[in-house]
Amino acid sequence: MGFLGQQGFDVSHIAINHPRGGYGYRIENGGRWVVYLTDNELHPPHGNKATDLDEFIQFCKDAEVLIHDAQYLKQDMPQRHGWGHSLVSQACELAVAAGVKHLVLFHHDPDRTDNELDLIQEDTRSWFKTKNHTIQCTAAFEGLTLEM
Repeated sequence: MGFLGQQGFDVSHIAINHPRGGYGYRIENGGRWVVYLTDNELHPPHGNKATDLDEFIQFCKDAEVLIHDAQYLKQDMPQRHGWGHSLVSQACELAVAAGVKHLVLFHHDPDRTDNELDLIQEDTRSWFKTKNHTIQCTAAFEGLTLEM
């Protein structure tokens, strides 16, 4: 479902997988789009799924920018499974499957330091490179702006 705003922006939404619910958004203008999916667990526990992975892939398909929840690392699980947030690796896999150009890792674990986030960003960039993907990756930070 979407609506066309006065400035030619088409905004669509999709239900996210979070215990308290919510929506992600796709904003299109001039044949380019950005997708914003925060507080979204791509692989929630059985029975807690509002939207399945294939629907997210289609929603994000060919986006210029995907801003996605990437709060956890593999070692944070399974203790936080079902909390409504994704692993960094899951956000990367979604970006690859959807063919996005730039992944912005968002909604960081508040216990992580800036140095840890820098390492996550570098590890993610290296992962894309070793898999021969040209996806850009940025760990979101205060004041970040992106030009499209």
